[in-house]
Amino acid sequence: MDSGRQPGVSYRMIGLVAAVLVVLGGVAGYRALAPGAIADRAETAYPRSAPSAQPGVYGTLLAAPIVVDGRLRVYASKQQVYADDPVNIKSTMSPFWSYRRWPAQVLGVVAVGTTVVTQWSDGELVALNATTGAVAWQAKLTLPGGLVYTGRRTGASTVYDPSRLYSAGRTVVAAGATQVRGYDAGTGRQLWQRPASACSNDFTGPDVFVSVTTCGQPAVHAYAAATGAPLSWPQAALTPVGCALGHSGCQGVRDSQGAWAIGTGGALTPAPVLARPGVWVTGDVAVVPHGDGQVAGVGLTDNRQLWTAEGRVIAVEPGVVHLAVPVPGFRFLEVTTLDATSGESLSGYLLKPQASQPFDLGQVYAVDRFLFIERVNPGATPDQPDSAYYFPTPNVIVAGS
Repeated sequence: MDSGRQPGVSYRMIGLVAAVLVVLGGVAGYRALAPGAIADRAETAYPRSAPSAQPGVYGTLLAAPIVVDGRLRVYASKQQVYADDPVNIKSTMSPFWSYRRWPAQVLGVVAVGTTVVTQWSDGELVALNATTGAVAWQAKLTLPGGLVYTGRRTGASTVYDPSRLYSAGRTVVAAGATQVRGYDAGTGRQLWQRPASACSNDFTGPDVFVSVTTCGQPAVHAYAAATGAPLSWPQAALTPVGCALGHSGCQGVRDSQGAWAIGTGGALTPAPVLARPGVWVTGDVAVVPHGDGQVAGVGLTDNRQLWTAEGRVIAVEPGVVHLAVPVPGFRFLEVTTLDATSGESLSGYLLKPQASQPFDLGQVYAVDRFLFIERVNPGATPDQPDSAYYFPTPNVIVAGS
């Protein structure tokens, strides 16, 4: 008789298990797709030290990161911000932590110390503790409608040039539809609030936030980044020069009449060299391209030529200049790193990942002597779809100098 009842028990158990799986599947689907956020915090220890860069190509990555605290690579995709480590590993790793939201999209990412601040299309500002991936603070700012993720396949523009999110010292500045607000990056405390222009060119200097109205009556509004106190700046069609990343940390401004270096407290000092086309800035040195394939290092305020070198500037960082130099008879470039003050060559190597075909350079990010370089199909232009624009995946080179 037991053998007669056992199949019935098995069928009931199977039915129960199936029902449980359906319920669990529904919960899982809701967790992944329903409006809200999912924070997958770090399950391993935060890296104890930051690796030192060594000259050469390490490998290739699937996306373009910013480096946080010298220890993590932080990336953005349409609805996720995530990190991996170590900085110098040759390929994309499983996330150290990740943060996802739905249906909002990522608009921008900035990092200050070990705080990663993200801006989303629904107006949410979400700050993450880079050491754990936990949410550190949140704020809300009304944004214009229709803003979407613009990072394309690699996320580069979202982390390298966010359009409404800036940093200046310990302050994060977020621009909304009608207001601009400054926040303490570590605590999320709102430091100040100012009206936002309907159309403006916004940027930060070392400790200043500047908004230049680009429609209607021209106007320049400059504020101390830490307090929001107004500063007296020229009323002209100013554009930023020598920005550290995107439109943050800019070291100068220029207009049709002249150019100025931005000093402590937002003070402006004449710097005529910044009026030259394509100029880069690192510290007290302006790096000026010439039409003959040469570049020159020039004193920022005294206009004194310090050195010349062959190549095209692809990135600068404190104290160094990174050049791409053609190699006669070869289709790959050499990356040369110079001391910004003396022009002395510090390192050089062929920019050729293993088994790679020739490519053009897209966006380039340099930090702590590491380089992250987008690979673009030769001759491709940004208006083409990703499949035609980007070199076949992986799309980003990680290298050292």
